[in-house]
Amino acid sequence: MPYLSLLFALFLTGCSLSSEQPVEKPSTLADLSFSVEPAVISVIQPPSLSQLKADYQALLTLSQDPKLTEQLRYRLAELELMQNEFDQEQGRKIPSDDFGYYDQAIKSYQKLIQSYPNSEHREHLLYQQAKAFELQGKTDKSFTVLGQLISDFPNSIYAVELYFRRGEVLFNQKLFDEAAQSYAAVINFGVQSPYYQSALYMRAWSEFKLEDHTRALHSFTQLLDASLSTVDGNNIVLAKLPKSQRELVKGALKVMSLIFSYQQGETTLAQYFDSQSNRHYEYLNYQALADLYLEKKRFNDSAQVLGAFANRYAVHQQAPAFMIKQIEVYTQGKSSRLATQQKLNFVTRYGLKGPYFSNWAVAEQLEIRDDLQQFLTQIAYKQYRNAQKQTEARVQKIAFAKAANWLAELAETMVFNVNNRMSDDNVKEVSFLLAESLFASEQYIKAIAVYAPLAYENTDYKNRAEAGYATLLSYKKHLNLLVDNHSEMSGEVQSLMVEQELSAKKFIKTFASDVRALAVLDNVMTKQFDEKRYIEAIKSAKQLLTWVPKAEQKQQLSAHLIIAHGLFNTNDFQASEQAYSQVLSLYSLSDERIKILEENLAASIYKQAETKLELGMTAQAIQLMLAVIDKVPNASIRSVAQYNIVQYLYQLKQFEQADFWLNDYQTRFSLDAKSKDITAQLADIYVQDERWLLAAKKYYQLSKQDSDPQTRRKSLYLSAQYFEKGSNQDQARLKYREYAHAYEQPFDLAIEVRFKLSEIYLKTNEHSKRRFWLNKLIQADKNAGEHSTERSTYLAAMSSEVFAKDAQYIFNRIKLTLPLKKSLKRKKLSLQKALKAYQKTASYGVAQFSTLASYQIAKIYTQLATDLFKSQRPKGLDELALEQYNILLEEQAYPFEDKAILIHESNIKHIEQGIYDTWVKRSFTDLADLMPGRYNKVELTESKQNVIF
Repeated sequence: MPYLSLLFALFLTGCSLSSEQPVEKPSTLADLSFSVEPAVISVIQPPSLSQLKADYQALLTLSQDPKLTEQLRYRLAELELMQNEFDQEQGRKIPSDDFGYYDQAIKSYQKLIQSYPNSEHREHLLYQQAKAFELQGKTDKSFTVLGQLISDFPNSIYAVELYFRRGEVLFNQKLFDEAAQSYAAVINFGVQSPYYQSALYMRAWSEFKLEDHTRALHSFTQLLDASLSTVDGNNIVLAKLPKSQRELVKGALKVMSLIFSYQQGETTLAQYFDSQSNRHYEYLNYQALADLYLEKKRFNDSAQVLGAFANRYAVHQQAPAFMIKQIEVYTQGKSSRLATQQKLNFVTRYGLKGPYFSNWAVAEQLEIRDDLQQFLTQIAYKQYRNAQKQTEARVQKIAFAKAANWLAELAETMVFNVNNRMSDDNVKEVSFLLAESLFASEQYIKAIAVYAPLAYENTDYKNRAEAGYATLLSYKKHLNLLVDNHSEMSGEVQSLMVEQELSAKKFIKTFASDVRALAVLDNVMTKQFDEKRYIEAIKSAKQLLTWVPKAEQKQQLSAHLIIAHGLFNTNDFQASEQAYSQVLSLYSLSDERIKILEENLAASIYKQAETKLELGMTAQAIQLMLAVIDKVPNASIRSVAQYNIVQYLYQLKQFEQADFWLNDYQTRFSLDAKSKDITAQLADIYVQDERWLLAAKKYYQLSKQDSDPQTRRKSLYLSAQYFEKGSNQDQARLKYREYAHAYEQPFDLAIEVRFKLSEIYLKTNEHSKRRFWLNKLIQADKNAGEHSTERSTYLAAMSSEVFAKDAQYIFNRIKLTLPLKKSLKRKKLSLQKALKAYQKTASYGVAQFSTLASYQIAKIYTQLATDLFKSQRPKGLDELALEQYNILLEEQAYPFEDKAILIHESNIKHIEQGIYDTWVKRSFTDLADLMPGRYNKVELTESKQNVIF
């Protein structure tokens, strides 16, 4: 036998292999050159199970030592069991004289137990024998051996498993009382036992089989307490439990439901938990009981269980869901009357106006919103259709009032469901039906409150014009009611009439294309004139005359008369302007005379403006000058009037209008001498009006066109600033970049622009471009020499830190792999670059970055030490060589840790200078971790195991 001598030698000398032997080692890690050549070892193929058995059998024949003989027989029995298991896995044929695969293992264990009744392995031998019987299918014999094992070794390491297996056998033998006792023994070992929950479950089943339902309920409850103790009680998701635990919980709930169903269903369930104290998972029992009834098509019973929970725990998070499920079950069971009644109960209890909704979190509100809206829709539409069917006026009015109440709650719920905005088409349709119901029930003010938003706050609503006109009808209806009930004009009536007119104006403006708009305007104009509101009447008349399509001739005549009478009654006796206007509008004249009249009209208006300016009435003067442009746009005095308009608008800070007229002037009178300053004026106007992008464009235009170099430079910088203020980051970046390339002076502004560019590229994640400008900041400070400033030095230090961080990142990414010498060389080169980069950062003398640099240098040395510890080990090392190699690595790494400690200690000395920032604090923290490693080294050795075992 090729392995016999080796196996025997190992067996006899196993103890000596575990002792430590001194091994000569190289003086330093460098002597290994970070590479260990593996020893040449001849490879021996591992023996098969049959070979091992034969070898052990051979050893057994040679052994004369009783202790050794026992050990060899013990090993042979173990190998026999392994061989039997392997044969079964491979499907090998059972020997003709055997009953099963495990005959030989069973015999081996029996002989050992009989031969060595006091063997130290007896406990394990009994366990293995029971296992072999179980695998052989001889459950009864396995059970007998388990009983013997428990009897002989009551504190056995296998005790928990043995009691559980014993319980399984007893349960399968329908010895439920004894099975329950065995499972109880498992439970007594405590919750840390892996069989604890399974034992609870099986004990409960045993008690259920014994028809001891009270104990079964207690055991199942104990299982649920253990399984669901850490689960959110308001929303338990069984699918998230581990599969085995989930099946136990589901099984427990199922059997508990059966027990409750045998008695008084939900009543028994409630009484049970009242007696035991309520559980957070109690709703799962209600749900399981309801599901059980539903499976049996006991729809009403299932619905009653769901309703019982919802009524008993109305504030529970699951209560609405139970009530919704109850409605579904009633519907499924074709109990439509009960389903309808529960829908009414649901919206009353859990609707927006119910007692619970406002106290819920938004997430809880959103969970029921769809069902709430669905139920309300069904109820409200049914009531609306019922109102439509009524023929008697009084009854119909009452019916529409009821419909309005339901539609109002539905609309409010739907608005909530679309984030408090009436943006959904369905919401608008419901709101329109609500307004119609309010109108039909003569609640006109409430109808207006719904019609008006539909008409004027929802530009995409298809019936908004109808809603707008219905608003006017509602005002009219309500005013008629008030007038009928009051003999005199009350304050309420006057207020409503004002609102009515405002609504009419809004209708005219919003729905100008509607065929009814012109008639509404005519009514407004006539009402204004009748009430002697001449200025408003004139405005309305002018609006009518400019209406498209044109008004009828009769309506136009009325408008002209109202304008004339209105001007007269307001004492506007500016005869010349009035005369010119009337003549030009009413008569056909020759071109020459028209031109003269237009010039005179323009001069008359302009003179009025001059008078207003002398009185300090600038705004009125502007309006008169604008009238020159409006009425006589081609008059020669227009250019003077328009230029002055701009100046006065600027004084009044009416920048938008000033911008319009100044641009128009620049286009219209481009050859005028005053046009050359307009670009600067426009830029200033845009700045004053905070129209940053327009200002930016004008300043950029100045940067290209102005003759003064300093103006061009300042304009370019302002252009960049205002592009940035206007959130046009691309243009801001381009202009800052153009400035940075073009202007080195003034120095302070030049470095700030470069810093601005670096920040812009930081935000856009363009790292290479950012580093270009960071390098520019470093070079600018360097080139400034004695003219450098604290700010330029700070920015240079900040920029330098970014490059140092880059070098540190590269250093950290380099892993020490085999061959170690090669990877360590790369690591050290990267180390030098990173150290040099942080040393440069520290050289600027900025405290913030000096402490940072010191800390990061220390971290780099720490990282190098850590990487050495974690470096890849050579293959082929035996255990002792690997240990020596690890020791050498530690000797190489500790100096780097020492350097890190020294640098951290140096960093914390900044406290003496009054500096105690984040990096000094971190050095304190790191020193707390590093110092124990330096002063409390402990030599650790690992004992070798007896290889034969």
